[in-house]
Amino acid sequence: LVRFPVKGLDLSPFVSHAEDRAEHGRPIYDLYGVSNHMGVLGGGHYTATCMDDSTEKWFNFNDSTVSDADVSETQSSVAYVLFYKQRSRERAP
Repeated sequence: LVRFPVKGLDLSPFVSHAEDRAEHGRPIYDLYGVSNHMGVLGGGHYTATCMDDSTEKWFNFNDSTVSDADVSETQSSVAYVLFYKQRSRERAP
């Protein structure tokens, strides 16, 4: 199981130019979705766990079914692709 942050993924140590921070804001990211894969390399089934940005509620998407989810469900052994968005542009000092 790979652990990953839901809130506050800080990529500051990987930004090499201070002018990039000044122009684009601090590189702090929050998770808003996870694509899950169950199966083998040649095939399987995909689902998703995503957050509604307006309510900050999490949902599971599985074919034509949508159900409520808890943020803890993002941390699973089937997490395949992580989707992060940058926090609002907080200017670096």
